[in-house]
Amino acid sequence: MANGQNANKLTGEQRANLRERLQQDRPEQLLPPTWRQSQGPFWTGSDLQIAVKNWSGVVYPAVGSYRNLFHRCGFSYQRAERVYHSRPPEVEIAAFQAELEKK
Repeated sequence: MANGQNANKLTGEQRANLRERLQQDRPEQLLPPTWRQSQGPFWTGSDLQIAVKNWSGVVYPAVGSYRNLFHRCGFSYQRAERVYHSRPPEVEIAAFQAELEKK
């Protein structure tokens, strides 16, 4: 389905309502935790998909449609930074390397 067709699934009033809700509230304020795939404080694509479906009954077939909705609502798309939790902090790594150099 083309993006033009997807964009017309929500009325102008529904898009304005969606923008207002997304701008004013965080996902944990509007969606029950059992509905959400992630529990972070920021809106995600999956949160938006759940919100749109529950608030308006609309489901888009393409993930890109939700990115377009974010953009239309004044949000920018941010990729999550990969953080390796098993990696020690840089300070510890530097200290370890300094200790190795002494030996």
